[in-house]
Amino acid sequence: MTSIPVRSLRNDSAEVLQRVGRGERLTVTKDGTPVAVLSPVPRRPLGPSALVERFRSLPPVDAAALRRDIDEDPSGFSFPHTSICRSLRP
Repeated sequence: MTSIPVRSLRNDSAEVLQRVGRGERLTVTKDGTPVAVLSPVPRRPLGPSALVERFRSLPPVDAAALRRDIDEDPSGFSFPHTSICRSLRP
């Protein structure tokens, strides 16, 4: 766990809270002694109905276009599974 002095919390509170919001746990110290722990609030798990609603709101996927994008990546990067996928095609 990362330690930060109380001075950093006071002077850079927005940055510190962003770090905590991204999941980092921080120990706040005063004169080198730990005095507090900042940790993210646990997120409530989504229920089945919320997950179904999110799924329904996703845009449609063109499988052929996705496959072309993966196979013909212009950066020259080759996904490790590309050759395996090609060997599985009918």
